[in-house]
Amino acid sequence: WYSEVPYPARASYSDTSTYFKALKTPSLSPSGAAKDKFHFTYATSVWEALSGSGTQAGYGVTWSLLSAKVPRSAVVAYTDPNTPATSPSAALARGTQVLWVDGVDLINDSTTVGVNVLNAGLFPVNAGESHTFVVQDLGATATRSVTMVSANVTSAPVQGVGTLAGGAVGYMLFNDHLATAEAQLIAAVTQLKAASVS
Repeated sequence: WYSEVPYPARASYSDTSTYFKALKTPSLSPSGAAKDKFHFTYATSVWEALSGSGTQAGYGVTWSLLSAKVPRSAVVAYTDPNTPATSPSAALARGTQVLWVDGVDLINDSTTVGVNVLNAGLFPVNAGESHTFVVQDLGATATRSVTMVSANVTSAPVQGVGTLAGGAVGYMLFNDHLATAEAQLIAAVTQLKAASVS
């Protein structure tokens, strides 16, 4: 998006975070979604914890926002094992749709207050935050209420290692380029090699 990136005068900004946001393309894709969904910032301490050990505050669930504009659609993309999201009381699985967060309609609410509540619930900043969701499991007709308390979750960047098609095809889910991924990738490839995938 080189031609779409603005070049505001740096002296007009008092902090680097605001200046960074101003350097991203403001253009939208034909669907109305932001073209630049990839540039972000973290506090140094948060980034060091995440990149070095894969640990951050959350529930152990990665949400997929299928539609960011009203009517919104958010579903579970995947979960990390042994986390609040996979506990028996939550039991979130791939494809589970989020309908409400802390009493706010995720699909239809477009107020600033509502959006702030949705973001706070979906993406907790600290461990120990309690948020309530109304969800609908994939293929279910009924909804259910789930309350999760955020924790310092260590992600599993390599998951689901196994074979398909009678053992001919190897499969793994690789989620994050983190320091902890290297050993897990080596183990996964070793496992698939031992299974003689072709």
